[in-house]
Amino acid sequence: MKWKYYPLKNDDLKAKEQIFENLSMGALEHTLTQKLMARFSNATGSMLLIAFESLDLDAEWLYKYATYGGGKELNQVSGAQPILWTDSPRWGLIEFADNWLNTSKDAFILCENWILKPKHLQVHQRESKTFCFGEEVYFFLKSEDAGRSEVIECALRESEQHWATGVCSTSVPMPEGNIPSEAFFDEIVANTKHIFTPALDGEGYLVWSPTNEKGAKLLCGKLPGTKTIEQTPQQKPWIY
Repeated sequence: MKWKYYPLKNDDLKAKEQIFENLSMGALEHTLTQKLMARFSNATGSMLLIAFESLDLDAEWLYKYATYGGGKELNQVSGAQPILWTDSPRWGLIEFADNWLNTSKDAFILCENWILKPKHLQVHQRESKTFCFGEEVYFFLKSEDAGRSEVIECALRESEQHWATGVCSTSVPMPEGNIPSEAFFDEIVANTKHIFTPALDGEGYLVWSPTNEKGAKLLCGKLPGTKTIEQTPQQKPWIY
């Protein structure tokens, strides 16, 4: 089993519904998703699904759950064999993120963790770079992280929960320490090019490239996945 990109129809209604379900859950207590919903609730744009191959694209429950090869679950089609992390949909998201970070020196990714609080960081410090805003925790990647697959993977993994949300944007002046005000989020959201969320009950991701209020498409320069990150010796097989 390996991951692949599935380009979707612009504004696939079921996909958009799934994305906004994630956003609405995050927006209950988080500033980033609140501002994303306020800016893009009526936006349109292209969509991409990152998932394992042989996905049943005509399944009634598509985007919430995944079946493969005509109704089979993942462990049935994989034979419960270990799946290399480079074969999993997360690697597809890593390539997407890396492609974005390579677009310019100002490229920036901000990921909202739906469940973490600052007190959790004090008990168990994460490896990735983090910002806090009140009781909210965010993970981030900068253009200098481009090509560093393990750094990108770590940030995406540590920030990910069922209702997680991430954005590909361009950086504003970086705060020293924690995020000082909502103005930081205003700039990030104003410059947002892509929004990504988990999908398929943890077996994939949805990426939405919304348009702004004037209808100008906010897309990065080339289709993600055209650049391959070199694999590293530390990779280990794991059940996805």
